Amino acid sequence: MGLIPHPFFDNMELITAPAGTAITLTEAKEHLRILDDSFDTIIQLEIEAAQIAMMRLISVLPFVGTVAFYERDFDNIILDVSKIATIVVKYFDENNAEQTLDASRYNFFINAYPCSLNVTDAPSLFERPDAVTVECTTSTATNEMIKQGLKMIVGDLFETRQTDASGMTISQFSINTQFQLSLISKRIEV
Repeated sequence: MGLIPHPFFDNMELITAPAGTAITLTEAKEHLRILDDSFDTIIQLEIEAAQIAMMRLISVLPFVGTVAFYERDFDNIILDVSKIATIVVKYFDENNAEQTLDASRYNFFINAYPCSLNVTDAPSLFERPDAVTVECTTSTATNEMIKQGLKMIVGDLFETRQTDASGMTISQFSINTQFQLSLISKRIEV
């Protein structure tokens, strides 16, 4: 399948954890065909791990949350996450002091995906790899295609009883899960 983690994630950081999960424990248990509550704790951890895996592997936020990403300059900033509710742009000025860019100096299209950020009359920046920070909060309810992908990841995790997504690669998932993630990363407007 050959899915590669999106390079966007290399410069992305989750600022606020989601308040809940994109799929419920009941939905995950139905997918796994588990009728009792003996695995509830494990399944809940696997739901949370699945959300992290989706964010890290294909840069899709399957929940409402806030992320920041860092760029060297204002050129060609693409917000490849999901529909955006709020955005804040910060930068390090020529004196290496952090500033917040006035919202009148940039525009973005809330309903576009991926969303590009256009800055007018860009200020001078300090020379550093993270000179620009863009913080955005996503606003969308989870798409059914994403929910299915999360259920499939949970299924793979449950099969191996793995609850940590920090070192995961796409190749650790079943071929069906890899295919679903590929579809999401290529077709979805979250």
